[in-house]
Amino acid sequence: VGKKKWIFHVPTCCDETNNHGTGEERCFELIQHTGEAIFVPSTWKHEVINLVETLSINHNWITSANIDQTWHCLTIEMTAIEDE
Repeated sequence: VGKKKWIFHVPTCCDETNNHGTGEERCFELIQHTGEAIFVPSTWKHEVINLVETLSINHNWITSANIDQTWHCLTIEMTAIEDE
């Protein structure tokens, strides 16, 4: 139920345009409407803005297949927070 605006930040490893160190980040946006599902690939940073009153049901996938990558990501984020 609802309507959301999603902004995805393409990881540099997946950016086929290869910005050659320009520091420019590639992003794309989409609007999710009632009844639509969104899959967020692992390592993709994203922002979500509720455009109207919204109900969200989600699941974060941490499994034995990606626990090392998840832990690595969490330690990087924690270091960044501590450095603020």
